Order: sequence, then structure tokens, then C-alpha cells
Amino acid sequence: MDSGGLQERRIGSVKVVIDSHGERITEGNSVVKKLQNNYSEYPTRELHQVRQDTIQLNESRKLAESATAQAETELFSAKKTAKSLNSAIKESNLRAKPQLGPMEKLKMREESEGGKNNENSQLAKVLRELRSVKRELSKLKLDMARILDEKRRAEKETESSVSKMTSYSSSVESLTKEIEEINEENVLVELARIEALKEYEEIEAQKKEAAKKHSNAMVESRKKMNEMIQEIENSEQLEEKLAITVSDIKMLENVKEMKEMDKRLQRSPESRLALESIEDEFEATKKELALVKEEKATALQNLESIIEKTMSDRASASRDKSTITISKLEYDYLTGHASGAEEIADKKVAAAEAWVEALKASEKEIRIKMELARRETRELKVEEDRAVNVTEKSLHAKEIIEEELQNRRKKYEAEHLQPEIGLSRKSMNRSGKRTPARRGKHRISASPMVRNVPRSTSFTVRGRRKVLPNLVKFFSGRNNEANVKHV
Repeated sequence: MDSGGLQERRIGSVKVVIDSHGERITEGNSVVKKLQNNYSEYPTRELHQVRQDTIQLNESRKLAESATAQAETELFSAKKTAKSLNSAIKESNLRAKPQLGPMEKLKMREESEGGKNNENSQLAKVLRELRSVKRELSKLKLDMARILDEKRRAEKETESSVSKMTSYSSSVESLTKEIEEINEENVLVELARIEALKEYEEIEAQKKEAAKKHSNAMVESRKKMNEMIQEIENSEQLEEKLAITVSDIKMLENVKEMKEMDKRLQRSPESRLALESIEDEFEATKKELALVKEEKATALQNLESIIEKTMSDRASASRDKSTITISKLEYDYLTGHASGAEEIADKKVAAAEAWVEALKASEKEIRIKMELARRETRELKVEEDRAVNVTEKSLHAKEIIEEELQNRRKKYEAEHLQPEIGLSRKSMNRSGKRTPARRGKHRISASPMVRNVPRSTSFTVRGRRKVLPNLVKFFSGRNNEANVKHV
């Protein structure tokens, strides 16, 4: 009974520990309940059975003890009666001995005399009493033997009950030890589950923080991308403006060079060969310019595709959920086997960090690709500017040669139509010097549509192709007017 009370106290202490730690645990955890039931059902049944057996043994022991006590009392009383009877027999014997002498004498006398009936009657009474005492003594001896047999039997029963009690007490102690171990294991399982839940909550908080950091990094990267795109657009606009201004400056310089070439071509006799070589160079520069434009277009397409891909990747990454769903198998594994929860959590954290590092690496690669694309566009622009310069020079040379040929034709026609006037006053003013050509004023357009046109170089080349022949016609017209005035 004391071992049962000790067991109940230990089970109560285990329950108190579990209740003190169970404030942060959900009540509907079926896995832990099943484990506790599986651990506690079989030992508790055996414990109840052992307790019932011990109670029965204690009752039988009490009954045997009471029977032995009663038998001992009866034996003690029988011994007392036997002692009293023995003393009475001794007294009667002592009394009978002095009476036997005279009784024998009386018998002798009766035989001899044949009288005294009173003394014979007293002797018969004494003999009867003696026989009754002997009978009672035999009965007492039989009762003593019976009581001794009952005592031996009760002692045997007590010994068997004591052996059973010792065996049951040993089994109860072993069962109590097993129950203590099971309760300790249950407490350890509960503590491990509590620690696993705490670690799981910490891991979830870390994942949420990592997701927030990742979203903030994504927002910052988007801002940087937008700023970079805006800077690229601004730089392109500035480059277009610079290209327009440079082309205008170069056009003015080429007009100046055209005049100088006009003077030189009047002196050089090999103008046609130079014109043919210039035309060949012009065709080659046209081809190079077309190739450069194609390369520029492909580079721009690649840049646009890269930008679109990065934007789509950022959009798809932003659509992802901030929470991480866990499968039922992982949940059961975490709740049932708390030892493996930390490893799974570390793996998931490592995977999330690797994912973030991969995104950072992809962002770095995209930036590198954008920088390479910018460099390629710059190089293409430089090559295009070179090609434009070559084409402009060739165009200027061609236009100068065409202007010189037109002037020579006009001079030839004027000489044949008016030989005397043409020979004396051909393209000369009053002072004897050649009339200089007026420079055409170039006006830069202030409209933003012209500056924001992406294909500015081809536009300037086409404009120059139209403007330069007009200038040639204008200068030739001025020369003709001057000749007519002189005439």
C-alpha cells in the first residue's frame, strides 16, 4: 500500500511538471496523447491487478493471523485446563493414595468380614471421578493435537502468503520502476516537443525576417533598375543632342572644307580619279554603316530582352508568398521525432539563404550584362560616328566635285554662247578676285521631337544629302547672277 501511494505521488509530480510546461502547447495534440496512453495503459492494468492481489493477500493474511491468534488462545486455554486437570488428577491421586490403603484393608476386611458398604460406595465414586478425569484429559490431548495441526497449517498459510507478498512486492517495485522510467521518458518527450516547438517558432520568425529583407532588397533593386533605366534614357537623349550638335558643327566644317576643296580641285588635274576613289570609299562606308546599324539594333534588342527578363523575374519573385508551407509528412516528423526538426530547419534556412544569394548573383549578372551592353552601344556609337564622318567627308568631296563639274559646264556653255564676254569677265568681279560664297546659316531646331529621334545619324545623313546639293545650286546661282551683273 505504501508503494502504491509513492507511485501516485510520482505520477502526480510528473503531471504537475507537464502542466507547468504545457502552457505553450496546444491541447489537441493527438500524437503525444497516443504516446502517453500507449506507455501507461499496460503498466497501470498490471499495477491495479497487483494491488488487488496484494489486498486479497493482506486480507487472507489477517484472517490467518486472527485464526492463529484464536488457536493460540484456545491452545493456551487448553493448556491451562490440562494443567488444572493434571493438578486435579494429582490431587485426586494424592487423596486417593491414603484412601487406597484403608480401602484395600477394607476390601481385605470385607472379604474377610463381608461388610461396610458405605466405604465401597465412596471408593466407586472416586474411581468414577478418576475415569472421567482421564477421559477429559484424553479429550484435551486430542484438542491439543487438533489445535497444533491448525497452528501448523496457519503457519504454512502465513509463510505462503508472506512468500507471495514478497514476490508481489518485488513485482510491484519493478512495475513502479518501469512506470517511473516511462514517466521520465514522457517528461523528456514533452520537454523535447516544447523545445522543438520553440525552435520551430524561432525558425518561422527568422524566415519571415528573411522574406521581409528579401522583399526590401527586391524593392531597392527595382528602384535601382528604374534609376539605371532613367539614367540610360537621359544619357541616350544627351548623346542624341550631342550627335545633332556635332553633326551640325561637322556640316559647317565640311562646308568650309568644301570651299577649300573647290579651290584645290581647280588646281588639281586628276579630279576624276579622286572622284571615282571617293565614290568607292563612299560605297564601302555605306556598307560599313549598314553593318554598324544592324549590330546596334541587335545590341539594343538584346538589352531590351535582358531588361524584360529581369523585370519578369522580379515580378514573379514578388508574387511569391511570404509564408512557407510545410507538408504533413514534415509536420508529423517534427511532432513525432523532435530530434530531426533542427536538421530540417537548418536545411531550409540554408536553402533560403542560397536562394537569396542566387537572386543576388542573378542581379549582379544582369548588371554586368547591362554594363556590357552599354559598352557595346558606346562602341557601336563610336564606330557609327566614325562611319558618319567618313561618309560625310566622302559626300562633301563628291558634292564639291559635282559643283566643280557644274561650274565648268556652265563656264563652257557661257564661253560657247558668248565667247568674247565669257573670256574677258568669266567669274570675276570688279577687283579681279573671285566672289566668295556666302555661308549658309544653320539653325538648330528647338523642338524636342527632333532630339528624341532614336535614329539621328541616318536622319542627319539624309538631310545633308538634300541640303548640300541645294547649297551647291545656291552658290552656282549666285555666281551666275554675279556674271550677269558684270555683263
